[in-house]
Amino acid sequence: MSVITLGMDCGLYYGNPPTMEMANVKDVTLTLETGEADVTTRGNQGWRSIIPVVRDCSVEFEMNVRPDDPGYSAVRNAFLFGGGLRLAVLSSRRKPAFCNSNAAASIKVAQRLQ
Repeated sequence: MSVITLGMDCGLYYGNPPTMEMANVKDVTLTLETGEADVTTRGNQGWRSIIPVVRDCSVEFEMNVRPDDPGYSAVRNAFLFGGGLRLAVLSSRRKPAFCNSNAAASIKVAQRLQ
């Protein structure tokens, strides 16, 4: 049994529930972070005390612009019309890594020569 999961074995899914694979994506990055609150008191004997507070999640990926692709249309429509886009980032074809509702906050279209 392998303990390593290759990126090519992972997937990005969308929908409600997110069951449709976005096959037109590459280089998916899932970032999970938490903010910190300083709760240091004099009773900490000189040690700083930090607790986690608000969590943040972002999913970044690249995809080819194909107007006939339903995944591309879902991302574009979520951005243009202010709707949400429920995504599931899977660490393999069977095991969910993370699922969240996201707003499409940015779309960049690169016109590369190569």
